[in-house]
Amino acid sequence: MKTHNHIYFVKNIHFASCEILIERKLLEIPNIKFVDVSSDNNSVYVDTR
Repeated sequence: MKTHNHIYFVKNIHFASCEILIERKLLEIPNIKFVDVSSDNNSVYVDTR
């Protein structure tokens, strides 16, 4: 199955705890295989199948 990459820009990610919560919640979604949240550039990188 082919993997799709998505980058989303999200305002106001200020804390590491926010990064962790976003990653955990997104990884609960069945087709999401990888998540990387960055407060440095306010982005969420997602790999889906």
